[in-house]
Amino acid sequence: MTALSAADIAKYREDGFLVIENFVSSAEVELLRDRLERVINGDFNRICEPDDYHWKKGRDADNVTRFMGPVWRCDSVLGRFTFTSDHARVVAELEGEPSIRLYNDYVWYKPEGGKPIEMHQDAAYNTWVQPPRVAACWIALDETHADAGTLFYVKGSHRWGAQPPEAELFLPPSAVGSDDTSWTAYMRQFAPKGTEVEVVPLELKAGTAAFHSGWTWHGSGPNTRSGTGCWAQCWRCC
Repeated sequence: MTALSAADIAKYREDGFLVIENFVSSAEVELLRDRLERVINGDFNRICEPDDYHWKKGRDADNVTRFMGPVWRCDSVLGRFTFTSDHARVVAELEGEPSIRLYNDYVWYKPEGGKPIEMHQDAAYNTWVQPPRVAACWIALDETHADAGTLFYVKGSHRWGAQPPEAELFLPPSAVGSDDTSWTAYMRQFAPKGTEVEVVPLELKAGTAAFHSGWTWHGSGPNTRSGTGCWAQCWRCC
């Protein structure tokens, strides 16, 4: 079980996110990678299929970012991990709540050539919850790099206030500027005047988890690193 200190909780509430190393063991990482790769390729051991497919084998190009969820319903191993892990207790402690409930879980894989995902606030897409409030856990199942499509957080941005959700998270190639920063443009217009926008890439070892507030701006850049892909699982609660 992951033990949080008062300093951990204070850092989460100050920055809007907290990184916890060795949250998942190396054995669990290998198991999850195997099951997620099966699921992303359409091999389910439960009757239900995910509701949301951004990529399907045989339908979409190999350089399209894989995104699918919820995955707990279509694979028993992933289901056990989602519902018997440390996630809920850690999120509840970070958010100062006695309990939380699972909203959804997703699998992500950004291959070489994968395009950016626009900076956004998770809670802006969950206004059916009143007041809108969610938190998320992002678990790296590969070593991640700034130029390989990892997640980026905007430090302290959870204090900027709620903003309308961006219409298109998955940017088409035509929308990506030559400087590869167009995926941060929507976020930057909401930065309070005089604020230094600090965009932090998550360069993590496999098995590391990052927890973030539903109002923390985050997204991911393109994967321009030759020969690399990045597996991750995202778990969201409210």
